Amino acid sequence: MKTKITFLALIVLAMFQAQNAKAQISREIGVRILASQGSDVIFKNEKRPNRFKRFRAGLSNLCYNQFGGSDQFVFSAEAGFGWEKRKEVKENLEFVTGWELRAGLASFDSGSSGLVGIGFILGFQYRITDNLLAGVETIPNIGTNFGDRFDSSISINAGVNSTAAFSIIYRFQQ
Repeated sequence: MKTKITFLALIVLAMFQAQNAKAQISREIGVRILASQGSDVIFKNEKRPNRFKRFRAGLSNLCYNQFGGSDQFVFSAEAGFGWEKRKEVKENLEFVTGWELRAGLASFDSGSSGLVGIGFILGFQYRITDNLLAGVETIPNIGTNFGDRFDSSISINAGVNSTAAFSIIYRFQQ
């Protein structure tokens, strides 16, 4: 009888621990401002402690121009899906790394083009308050361009400034 009560108590304790662990999972939403141009909206979902899935989408160019009687509409969008790991450097400061799959589309008066590739996330995130984070990151990448203006070429973008971004993120519990 004593072992049954002990066993039952352990099961109840394990259920409460699982419930508490689940309640600590956080989600994040924020805005990334690219150093060169454009901005993204980013969503992050914590899967395990310091392990996040992330999705970002944004516009880098949206304009309408009239040149010499000719109308020109330009539209560029990019999205990325990835996984990020965080390692605490010191109190309130984390080093962020991970992989990201990315895709983009650009449309202009003389045609359109696309981009697919993979990048590696490198950055830092600073916790201002429990719910507010500020970050800086870059995503060096390799990919391929295709479309009306490209011959399906491979491109490597390793420049820090071309993909550097500053972010403000709001964290909330699930």
